[in-house]
Amino acid sequence: MYVSLLLDAEDFIGPQEPDAVRDVAELLTSVGLRATFCVVGELVRRLDRESRADVIRALEPHDIGQHTDLHSVHPTTCEALEDLGWEEGVQAMIEQNRPGVEVIERVLGRKPSCWGGAGNT
Repeated sequence: MYVSLLLDAEDFIGPQEPDAVRDVAELLTSVGLRATFCVVGELVRRLDRESRADVIRALEPHDIGQHTDLHSVHPTTCEALEDLGWEEGVQAMIEQNRPGVEVIERVLGRKPSCWGGAGNT
């Protein structure tokens, strides 16, 4: 049997989020499990601003995906795509989320393996 763990790390405002991400990453590592942590770009900027090397280090053994750049900040994924066709929508999401990809690459040292929209997208 195979198990896939995909976890969203999306709260970039709450004081508990960095510690929660660190604790879950360390727990999974300690029992030999690897997960995909889908992180919001703004959370990664926060980790960088607050010099949270402990969280960054805890994420090293795990896969990193992007869970948008700003999650619930308007325009959300659904709002931005509402009136766009496929090609225009793809381009809009690339542009809207590019800052998040760039900060993940700079701070976490790798490109995200996947992208997931926020909310009901």
